[in-house]
Order: sequence, then structure tokens, then C-alpha cells
Amino acid sequence: MIPDDLITELPQDPISAELLFIEKIIAFMSPKMATASGKRSIHNDSLTVLGMYKAFCDAYEIKRSFPDITGAEVANVDVIMDYFRSLEKELNKKQNYRLINESHNRFKGMFNNGFVYKFSDDDYARVQELINEIRSLLSASDDIPKDHKKRLLDKLEGLQKELHKNMPVLDKLWGLIGDAGIVIGKFGENAKPIFDRIGEMMQITWKVQIKAEGLPENTPLELLDSKKKQIKEE
Repeated sequence: MIPDDLITELPQDPISAELLFIEKIIAFMSPKMATASGKRSIHNDSLTVLGMYKAFCDAYEIKRSFPDITGAEVANVDVIMDYFRSLEKELNKKQNYRLINESHNRFKGMFNNGFVYKFSDDDYARVQELINEIRSLLSASDDIPKDHKKRLLDKLEGLQKELHKNMPVLDKLWGLIGDAGIVIGKFGENAKPIFDRIGEMMQITWKVQIKAEGLPENTPLELLDSKKKQIKEE
């Protein structure tokens, strides 16, 4: 009825996760909605997915009111489908407004003072390659637990969406330093290929930042260098 990987591979972001979950439920129910007999055939399944959605809301700490199910089979299925379609419309609206606000926040600095961090074509292409390589390494790793892997994959996805040649802030790129330290600290030498690629991304980001700030090209990235030294000593 609902694939197991839908539950295990939902995005970490609550709005995206809820929207995907509801879209899957609607896709499951829609083919049976044309006739009364079709609705009756999915009555029990529709109750199951409603219960499933309640469990989802508990897990993501989402407060929702739920429809009353008191009618005959066909009426119940109609009520449940209308409920999920209404939620889908509401969540799509939230998602759209959020994307507009994120874009606004990302670009407003460019218009206010014109200051941006500029990646060269080669550096931009290399960062994209590194993100894809990290994603592949994470997906293939048996050492990193699924929940930790999922958090990192979600962060990489968010970073890749916001990555541009000209960026007003570099916060999401710098945020990977903490993740790199946690990965190598928790999962040891097996996670070193991931750490190395995050390290290369940070070196590129540092080069872009010091250039924008007018610092000498040989200014060292102390935090990353000290972490590498620590790994060698261990």
C-alpha cells in the first residue's frame, strides 16, 4: 500500500516531509475514487492511512485536527480524501511562500550593498562535484547509521539548492565543518573519504571568502588545519 521507504526516507524538514507523505496517500487513493465500489474496496486501507498520518504527526510534532469517521464506507472514504486534498493545498501554499521568503533572504543583500562572495567557474563546478561525491559516499556507507546519514543528505540537498556562483552568505557551507568533525569523531577512519571532501569544500570556500575580504591568499584556515592534525595524531 505505502512503500516502507516512504517512512524511512522522508525529508527532515516537516513541511516537505508532510507534503510528500500526503501526496503519496492521495496517489494511492485516487485511482479507486471514480466509483462507489472502488471506494468501498479501499475503505479499510483509507482508515489505515489516516491512522498512519496520525502517527506521522506525532513523530514530527505536528498539531492537526482529524476528520470524524462516522458514516458508511463510501462517505468515510470521501471525507478522508477531501481531508488530505485540503491539506495538500495548504502545504503547497506554505511551501511556495517559504521558497519565496528563502529567495528573498538570500538575494536581498545583493541589492542592499552589492557585496557577494564570488566563486570562479572551476571552484563552483568542483564544489558541485564534491557534494555529489559526498552524497554517493554517504549512500554507500554501512558504517553511518540511517538517521545520521539522512540528516547529512538533507543538509547537502539544502546546500545544493542554494549554491550559486555569487552568494551573499556562506553559512551553509561553513556549517559542514561541524558535520565533518562529528562524522570523523563518531565513525573514525572509515569516514575519512567524506571528511576529506568536506575539507576540500572548506578550502575552496575559505579561498573565496578571504579574497572577498581582501586577506592574503596564504591566510590559513586554522580550524580545518587543526582538525586534520588531530586526525593524524589519532
